Amino acid sequence: MELEPFSDVALLPASSTNSVKIHINFGGKMRSAKFDLVTDKGTYPVALTPSAGELVNPLLLSESEFDELAKGLRGMHECKLALPPIDDKSAEEIREKVELLLP
Repeated sequence: MELEPFSDVALLPASSTNSVKIHINFGGKMRSAKFDLVTDKGTYPVALTPSAGELVNPLLLSESEFDELAKGLRGMHECKLALPPIDDKSAEEIREKVELLLP
């Protein structure tokens, strides 16, 4: 995890606000970025946790590049099974449609 600190706020008068941007590279992990916010009044612990959508970056691929990468995807999304013969006509229609979805 990389944290790019924001610039110091030298003076913040009473009843005023100041906005700063902080850049955190979470490295694709859902771990919280923990750091201390230090003021003349004390130190305050801060924990920022990204939402899953903030960890996703777009990757532009051609269709052939996508197909090549997709060939390497194996795991829990796969399901191989043999369906038994079915006598009921509506069940047979369902079976045919399911078989279209199976690789």
